[in-house]
Amino acid sequence: MADPEHPIYVDTKDRSKFFQTIQAWPLDEDLNYDGWLKNFAAGDDRNIACSILDFFNHYSVRMVNHMLKASVAKAGYFFKNHFTDWQHSDFNDRCVYSYIPGESPNPTDSGNLFARKLRDEVGIPQGRIVEYGRLSEALNILAAPTPIVFVDDFVGTGQQVRKAWKVNPFDKGLTLEQICNSGGHCAVYAPLIVNTMGYNVIKNECIVGILRRVTMSFRGKRSMYLAGGRVQQMLFQRFKVSY
Repeated sequence: MADPEHPIYVDTKDRSKFFQTIQAWPLDEDLNYDGWLKNFAAGDDRNIACSILDFFNHYSVRMVNHMLKASVAKAGYFFKNHFTDWQHSDFNDRCVYSYIPGESPNPTDSGNLFARKLRDEVGIPQGRIVEYGRLSEALNILAAPTPIVFVDDFVGTGQQVRKAWKVNPFDKGLTLEQICNSGGHCAVYAPLIVNTMGYNVIKNECIVGILRRVTMSFRGKRSMYLAGGRVQQMLFQRFKVSY
């Protein structure tokens, strides 16, 4: 059995302590990394645990709020190209905001949390934030081509987005994709973090064209685009997002 103070273990502890010192990671009361490592037997098991911890990413509340604001702001580039009369004030006066529902929608879905963040952190008026299931009704009331922003925290497989866009039926059995195409609406999906698998599903099945940094180009006839989002290679990576 290897010495518990194996160089890999020592290096991981030193690096983790540094991340806590500069407040890139939460303190021990919220993230006891050393206690977690000690759950593994010294030797190969603990070295593997160290490798897993090396890929840990923590996003503080402040960082999450900033990423949300940046993702929403980036949607304006698409709206400016789609709507000739687009202006910055339309973020509050014209846009409709919603979220992608979970596989089995419930009140604790992250979409509901981010809808509140839109109001509390980004300053979007409550009346511009619409539940996913009421989008068709809201667009019918507006009766005009409308910019739509979908917010989310993390894209995993991308299947929830595909289902929400291309499968779920609304009025008269129409999907959201069909409603947006026929009504001249422009929908932008603005998640904070996107893994490679989900990125490819959304790129290939929901939107056309690709630029670097998870920004979809405004080419093709489809009306959904992807703004913001940080691509993460998911091999042995774990994420912690603080709301």
